[in-house]
Amino acid sequence: MEQTLSKSEILRYTELWCREKGLRLTDLTTHPQIDDVMLLVQWRDEVWNHLTLPERSTWGGIWSWTYTRCLPLKNKHLDKLEEIIKNVQARKSSLQAKRNLIKQLRQS
Repeated sequence: MEQTLSKSEILRYTELWCREKGLRLTDLTTHPQIDDVMLLVQWRDEVWNHLTLPERSTWGGIWSWTYTRCLPLKNKHLDKLEEIIKNVQARKSSLQAKRNLIKQLRQS
């Protein structure tokens, strides 16, 4: 059975989602850089728990530039985010290598 939501329910859930992400509902339709803002929201959702404090601070600066000041992302911002992703991946692979070493030592 298919459940449909009323317009008020859709609006309510959208408001909750915006509040959870730190956005204002009106920004979904009026923010001049909404595509960049949504890119940053998605990026944060994917890697936030793996970031160090300085990396989170860098993301916060980029967020302020794009969301608060309503300016478009620059190539240097995208390069910095890419660098952070590479650092996260390196930390994950290093951690996995250490876990594999521990498993090998336990088995021998």
